[in-house]
Amino acid sequence: MASTCVRHDFYQTDAFVVITLMVKNKSDADFEAEFQTDFVRTTIKNENGSEIEFSVVPCHPIKPEQCSFKVTKTKIEVKLKKAEGIHWNTLERKEESAVKPAVIMKSSDISVEEQPAYPTSSKKKVDWSRVEAEADKEEEEGEAAIEKLFQKIYKDNPDDVKRAMMKSFAESGGTVLSTNWADVQKGKVEVKPPDGMEFRKWEQ
Repeated sequence: MASTCVRHDFYQTDAFVVITLMVKNKSDADFEAEFQTDFVRTTIKNENGSEIEFSVVPCHPIKPEQCSFKVTKTKIEVKLKKAEGIHWNTLERKEESAVKPAVIMKSSDISVEEQPAYPTSSKKKVDWSRVEAEADKEEEEGEAAIEKLFQKIYKDNPDDVKRAMMKSFAESGGTVLSTNWADVQKGKVEVKPPDGMEFRKWEQ
């Protein structure tokens, strides 16, 4: 079963399942991932030298060689490539299966230059690895700007606004940021994922 000491959620597309680990202030050196056809194990290193293991038995088989991860200031994303383009009703399979040969990845193993240009019907060759790298850079810059704006709003406002921001952001898994304490204090703030994405809770 999945580890419960790390706050997390997941969403999926036709080709991938993305697990988001709510862990802040980590670098590439603090994270390691091991991908197998039917098992995923990650290790998060703490400043005091201790380690946290987060593991999962996927609901359906994955392609280890096409899995990856990304570490940012606010979270860690683990991207699993589906072996089949089907919808997953749950993230984790309840029955454990035999261990298959593993692909162990560190941040140093992921090189944009080594990634192939994917096939395309266009006559002009498109280097999809470059497109993905540029998209990742834009996402990191966007996250930094959001974090800076969050800090400024938090610093310059009264306690009720701060409480509203913290409660809405925490309870919604980072998908909602409200400054209206009168509205937020009425109950739990629901998760509102971006359009086209799906949020699912872990099933133990």
